[in-house]
Amino acid sequence: MAIALAVGSGCGFSTLDGLESGEGDTVDGAKRDASDAARRADAEGGRDGHDASIDVSSGDASEGDDRVEASDGQGFEDAGSATATVPDAGASCDGGCPGNGYCADSECAYPSCIARLLSVPTSPSAVYSIDPDGPGSAPPFRAYCEMILDGGGWTLVLKVDGAKTTFVHDAPLWTSADTLAPDAPNLDRIEAKLAGFATMPFGYLRVGMIQGASTRWLILPVDGGSLRALMTTGFHATNVGRSAWERLPSRGSLQNNCNREGINVETLEANVRIGIVANNQNDCSTCNSWIGFGAEGLGTSDMACGNYAAAAPDNGNRTDPLFGYVMVR
Repeated sequence: MAIALAVGSGCGFSTLDGLESGEGDTVDGAKRDASDAARRADAEGGRDGHDASIDVSSGDASEGDDRVEASDGQGFEDAGSATATVPDAGASCDGGCPGNGYCADSECAYPSCIARLLSVPTSPSAVYSIDPDGPGSAPPFRAYCEMILDGGGWTLVLKVDGAKTTFVHDAPLWTSADTLAPDAPNLDRIEAKLAGFATMPFGYLRVGMIQGASTRWLILPVDGGSLRALMTTGFHATNVGRSAWERLPSRGSLQNNCNREGINVETLEANVRIGIVANNQNDCSTCNSWIGFGAEGLGTSDMACGNYAAAAPDNGNRTDPLFGYVMVR
């Protein structure tokens, strides 16, 4: 049975990421509240007036969580807007920090982007100060917050250039706590691994790829203590379906069988850190196609982000390195 998840308004979620609630302000309590809120929410429409329902499938993989709500309502975002973010605004401590924010160096810091959005609903998409542990031992860090699309409240944690080898499958950055270019937190095309990769708990991933004139997005219902925690704990399955993954590039291509997807997908001949792997034979032994992040294969080239397909894929052969983003909420 599919669950209708309202993504148009950040206020569709009552409590997330440490916001106080009847069940307490722990991370686990926040995740339970987020799950309850998702089940209660209805498709009330987007902030910008578009239909904004997402089907989070708990059964048939063909019913994926694959709706991508964007600025033009066409299921994708103009690539130009991916680099033209709203300047950091409304982040100062003037007037105090509503909700569970606190003042750090004259700027309000919040545990996550969704925490800021719920506390300050007028927050535009911009770079903000984020601090998952509050005024604890770990200092706040800068991160881009998507505050409008797909319900808002998404924290950017990773930017990957598929034409480079920085984030190929066996790169140490996938499993270490090290950051890369932390001074480049914006939604641009500078490769970066931000502090939130190793520190941000989440209930959903939002992955995007730029191809042609658009950035397409896919939401994955998978939770973790952090993205690094998932990367170091083996395979974590998702079930959004091959057709959803094929819409992440402008026109993706995959072989018809296997269709193993999720985090740390491994087969005998092809692996991806985040994505889907497919085969032309009715097994997962000799896969020659994938869409995702951090990919490698015996019969395919290593690629940090994009789409590779050979040996009778459904939409033709592909060797498409792409620039990609990973956000969490």
